[in-house]
Amino acid sequence: MIDHPLVEFIVRNPGLAETLIGEHVDDGQGYCRACALDAQRGYHSYPCSVRRMAELAHRVEQSSALPDRHEVAERADRRSSI
Repeated sequence: MIDHPLVEFIVRNPGLAETLIGEHVDDGQGYCRACALDAQRGYHSYPCSVRRMAELAHRVEQSSALPDRHEVAERADRRSSI
């Protein structure tokens, strides 16, 4: 079961996990090359949250643990009723 909406989104978009993993890489100094904070503060530490979510989505894809549409719809209904 996928517990995070971002991971679920990545899994449901074929190739997205690999693209994000390829873009969110270490710059050699411990920062993510793709996640700029702003001009004065620099970059997010590596691995960034996007990279971690993409890696988790990739593991889900590899394990074929994608829930069926009914399970996803039920979870969405539960979230919206809160």
